[in-house]
Amino acid sequence: MNFHRAFSQCLAIIALLLAGVWLISASGTRALAQSTTSGDVAGTITDPSGAAIPGAKITLTSSATGRIHSTTTNASGDYR
Repeated sequence: MNFHRAFSQCLAIIALLLAGVWLISASGTRALAQSTTSGDVAGTITDPSGAAIPGAKITLTSSATGRIHSTTTNASGDYR
């Protein structure tokens, strides 16, 4: 009887380990599928003489998604 009990416990441990490995691999796949790409755009708008242009409207359009983001330069001509 002890052999059968030890064998059953071994099978239960193996099943738990396999379930854990499956859960880890499945969650890793989901994480990869949800990854995103992002970035940051910043700069300064100036005229040909190098003077800052405050209040200039900046519009960025993603060629991949078509998403549009607009901002306005500050008093120093900077945008982010």
